[in-house]
Amino acid sequence: DGWRLFDDWGLSPDLIVSLGGDCIAASQIKVRGLRPFSLPFDWCSSDGSSAIEKLAEQFAAGFSGFARQENLEAIPGVRFGYKDKMTGYSFIHHFKAELSQPGEFKRFDTVLQRRLARLRKAIELSDSVLFLVSRTWKIDEKCLVAMDETCERIWPGKTFRYVLLTYNSQPAEARHSAKFGVIRLPRDRTWYDLHEKVFEWSFLDGIRYSDSAKRWHGTLTDREERPPESPKPVSKLFHSIFGR
Repeated sequence: DGWRLFDDWGLSPDLIVSLGGDCIAASQIKVRGLRPFSLPFDWCSSDGSSAIEKLAEQFAAGFSGFARQENLEAIPGVRFGYKDKMTGYSFIHHFKAELSQPGEFKRFDTVLQRRLARLRKAIELSDSVLFLVSRTWKIDEKCLVAMDETCERIWPGKTFRYVLLTYNSQPAEARHSAKFGVIRLPRDRTWYDLHEKVFEWSFLDGIRYSDSAKRWHGTLTDREERPPESPKPVSKLFHSIFGR
């Protein structure tokens, strides 16, 4: 039973991190009260398996090449949407103006660097971390092996586990091993996946952060602007295909 994976894993994480893909993972963490602060990939979409592998390379490089201005290209049909050619990660909600506008990249990068620093600090303070990836179509979970090898090398002695949940995926399945959980759903995502608790994410329901984790969570929390709750009309088609 893939939805009981935490019963088998025998612990609750100190930190849950969305690695993007689309914004459903971050939304499901949030509606369950398990998202104490913003992290860099919460509202990012990505190309698929290759993007996760390239993101692992950026973890190893201290994110020195992640979302640099020279690597950002406009996403056709998406107002103020940009894609990082280096990794395949797209930023749909992050820009308020064209990248060419004075000061716009600096504003974006200030927020991004703060969230990247927060992610690194949060992992350092954690004993156990759960990474989530959600996608609107099927991708190979082998991409998570590269992420795990990188994290084990950077932060030895910590426990890392991963769950990949994909929509529009045949056949339906829910399975897990010692470190990796995979849930594949034949259905498409809906409004409820973005705004309400849904059964397929119920493996998160049993997680309770410890008092010690909550204390250090509080040291990393600050006020940040939230992304829009619903897609802008100009980008609805893009979101329906690629995710938010």
